[in-house]
Amino acid sequence: MLLNDFNLKNLPSSKTLMTYSEKFPEVDVEGVLMTLEFLSTAKEVNSAYGKYFLEQGLSEGKFTLLMLLYRCPEHPVTPSELAQSANVTKATITGLIDGLSKDGLVKRSIHPDDRRKQVVLLTTHGIDVLEKMLPNHYRKTAKLVNRLSTEERSVFLQLLSKVREGISDFNEK
Repeated sequence: MLLNDFNLKNLPSSKTLMTYSEKFPEVDVEGVLMTLEFLSTAKEVNSAYGKYFLEQGLSEGKFTLLMLLYRCPEHPVTPSELAQSANVTKATITGLIDGLSKDGLVKRSIHPDDRRKQVVLLTTHGIDVLEKMLPNHYRKTAKLVNRLSTEERSVFLQLLSKVREGISDFNEK
């Protein structure tokens, strides 16, 4: 196997990890296997969304920006606020706004309370595009878990919350 052939589809087997744990006794084989499966699944879900957004003529970033604006139609939002909400740099937001503006989905305007600031607004066309897209988007999103029972969904949410809590442990030095 070539080095660039390695990805989250080529996960080590339990047997391989057991071999590693002989050399590194602190290896929690089950924990590593679970985490790698989780990462692999997350990567596949992200890839599926990427393809879906591309079919819609969007990127994940553009969709995120549109949804942030859609959630607060009455509140003027500055590019800085969008960057903070989307957890991206101001330069990234500028590029996204430029692209969405070029597509006629958003427009820039002067802030109503401070003429030195700009705000970003959804255009009527942007709202139409989202409202046409969202029913199918939510239907597709729900399909990701449609094989889980109501009880399994509840447990899954609890487990994801615990995994999220483990991020602080992962980040410890």
